Amino acid sequence: MIIFLENLSYEEKNFIEDLYRREKVFLYRLAFGILNNKDLAEDALSACFIKIMDDIDRVLSLPESALRPYCLTILKNEAINILRREKRLVYTDQAEKLLIENLENQIEKDLIIKDQVESLLYKNQVLTDEERDFIIFRYKHDLTYKEIGKLMGISEATATKRNQRILEKIRKTQKGGKDND
Repeated sequence: MIIFLENLSYEEKNFIEDLYRREKVFLYRLAFGILNNKDLAEDALSACFIKIMDDIDRVLSLPESALRPYCLTILKNEAINILRREKRLVYTDQAEKLLIENLENQIEKDLIIKDQVESLLYKNQVLTDEERDFIIFRYKHDLTYKEIGKLMGISEATATKRNQRILEKIRKTQKGGKDND
């Protein structure tokens, strides 16, 4: 990977390093969910970033909101290639199903809601100030439930449950239903 970084400009190196720092945990979890092997998950993550560096011009032209889905697609394909190479016959549909089962909530939260946090917070008058703060901590600043719990004076389990309730409240209002909590 260091060899690939040497071929990049200073700005491109900084971009890749920043992208890696932001997305490595999320992408590693995805890879591990598909491969169920620490070493293979790390291989998939490395291969993913090598592909990203190889196609840096295209990646730089993507809007910020499209970067994670782009990385996710590359990682999924790399994980499937590793499964094939390891002679673990897994059909693409099975890999898709594993990915969805392991990360359904994560994908919903990180890809759909994160892109809409700003508009939800300011257009949606159903959320209380505390709920808005919670959403900002979780989706804008990517804090863990444990970190949110410390900030808000609640337990990690309470923070997790609160997140579920807020998301359900948002879903109801987006579908046109009224939440009278």
